[in-house]
Amino acid sequence: MDKRIQQAYDFIKKNYQQKLLLQDLAALVDLSPFHFQRLFKQEMGESPLQCMNRIRIERAAHLMRAIPDLSMSEIAADCGFSSLATFSRAFSQKIGMSPLVFSQSVHPADIDMTPVSPEPLFDVKIEYFPDMHLYYTRTSIYREQLLEDFQAALSFCELEGIHHPSKRMIGVWTYLTIHHPHQAFNYYAGAQLAENVNVTNFEKIYFIPEGKYACFSTNHSYHQFLGILIEWKANWLDKKPYVIRDLFAFEIIDPAAKKMDYPCFQRRICIPIRHK
Repeated sequence: MDKRIQQAYDFIKKNYQQKLLLQDLAALVDLSPFHFQRLFKQEMGESPLQCMNRIRIERAAHLMRAIPDLSMSEIAADCGFSSLATFSRAFSQKIGMSPLVFSQSVHPADIDMTPVSPEPLFDVKIEYFPDMHLYYTRTSIYREQLLEDFQAALSFCELEGIHHPSKRMIGVWTYLTIHHPHQAFNYYAGAQLAENVNVTNFEKIYFIPEGKYACFSTNHSYHQFLGILIEWKANWLDKKPYVIRDLFAFEIIDPAAKKMDYPCFQRRICIPIRHK
């Protein structure tokens, strides 16, 4: 992806609740509005406005599943819509049903709601992480060569002398919800960068913001990930004064992981949270 469009896309994902104007996004990456919109559509397959609305609606759909007690007005405001009517119209056009009908519908059929384990699965700890940057390879949790993708990212960073002293391998779900089919997950296999690295010199950089994260360890199969996430929500998140802060999560891969361990790597999953 063009580095300027990646920068704009990352900005939209982080600031979707605000009023974002085409000219401001174009100025952010030093392009004219005309050339920015044309390049964005070429790279993303949708206009900047369509992209922003999609992100807002996906966030709204997630909130309906994750926090069913929220009113539609609260959801509309949280997702950056100027009014409930604007939100309802945009949601209906994108999803094909009104927000109310969607909120009362069942989960997608391809999400396995079966608990992973009859026993409590999670020893969850709330941890604080500072800002982190990763050099990444875009991949899939369903790729058998997943560990090779991590090792390739780490090898690149070592070669460039930009790796973090811990040499941590970190995977990122760039889009994490409990309402969306698992095929839609975007996953980055990355290596943590040293804190003093000038990230503008590299294209494939993912930023993990500082904050509180709910963290737990697992070696369950990646094919069970949605079941794990749903069970974590039911057995931990719903009983605590927290909500998911953003629609991404990261995991720290055990450095002792071997290729033969796939798809059951020992890893620590970290989900961003905030107080309700």
